[in-house]
Amino acid sequence: MAAYETQLQPGESRFDLYVKALIKKDSLLMQKQLSTEERAGLRIFIDKAKCTICHSGPLFTDKEFHNIGVQPPEGKSHDWGRYNGAQQVLKNKTNCLSRYNDTATVNGSKSCDELKYISLDRHETMGAFKTPSLRNVAKTAPYMHAGQYKTLLDVIKHYNDPPPAKFRQSALFLPVDLNEREFEQLEAFLKSLNSPVRAPAALLRAP
Repeated sequence: MAAYETQLQPGESRFDLYVKALIKKDSLLMQKQLSTEERAGLRIFIDKAKCTICHSGPLFTDKEFHNIGVQPPEGKSHDWGRYNGAQQVLKNKTNCLSRYNDTATVNGSKSCDELKYISLDRHETMGAFKTPSLRNVAKTAPYMHAGQYKTLLDVIKHYNDPPPAKFRQSALFLPVDLNEREFEQLEAFLKSLNSPVRAPAALLRAP
C-alpha cells in the first residue's frame, strides 16, 4: 500500500507557480499567483510562526515525529503515539526488514534505514506523531491524529496557545504569538497549497 501511495504525488499548486515566478523575478506573475493576504501568510509561515521548523521541503514535512501537546478527544485516553507505534512496526512480520521487502540490497543488506535507526527512547517518542504534509491540507479536515480539530483555524490557534502536554513536548515546538488577522492570513496561504493529484490515470482506477 505504501509503495502505491508514493505514486500519488501532488501536482503544481498556486504556491509552486509563485515560486517559479519568484525565481524568474517576475513580480507581475507573482502577484497573479498569490494574493496580498496569501503572501502575508507566507511571510508569517516562514518567519513569525516558524512553521518551517517541522513543515519544510517540497512536501512541507520533516517526516519526523513530534509531541505538540494535542489533547485526546473528549472521553478518550491519551495516545502514546510513536512510543507504541515504533515497537509495533518492529514486531510486524511484513516490515521493511522482513523477507517481504523487495527493494534492492546494498552489500547484502536490504534498504530499511527508517527501522535500522529507529528511536525507541521513551521521552523522545511518547505522545509524538509524524509531521503531516501540508499539500492539500485545506481538503483534509478534520485535523490531528484523531481529528481533534475541525478547521485549519482551530489548528493554527492550537499552536498559538497550546494546552499543557501530558508527556514532554518536543523541543522544537514553540508557542507563537499571532493575532486574529494573522490567523486569517496564515490560513489563506495554506489554502494556496491545494493542487490536483499527479499520477497516471491507471493508478486512479479500481483494479
